[in-house]
Amino acid sequence: MTKSSRRRRPPTPAQLARKEARKQAGLQAAKLEPLRPVKVTSRKSSDGAPLLEDGQVYATRGGTVFHPGWCGTVGDLWDRHPTSLLVVLRSEVGSRRECQNCALYPLTGNF
Repeated sequence: MTKSSRRRRPPTPAQLARKEARKQAGLQAAKLEPLRPVKVTSRKSSDGAPLLEDGQVYATRGGTVFHPGWCGTVGDLWDRHPTSLLVVLRSEVGSRRECQNCALYPLTGNF
């Protein structure tokens, strides 16, 4: 059997739920204020990840939350889709809410 003739497994309920959650978050984010990324002036040397300065947070264009620090969610995003991670001013996040993981499970330091 060739690779192209193999059947794909149907998505699991958890995968379907995550896909629907992403879709709903994108629809909600489209109603929010647009984000304007700031120029990143410092980066982590090992992988080039952006470092925050005073008054800055992480966010994504299609998200409804912002991240005041480096949490597991931001780390996963950086590993999978680094270009979608934005650094924006905290004062410009509008009605987006703060990430609960950042407060509950912060990673040490800026990372």
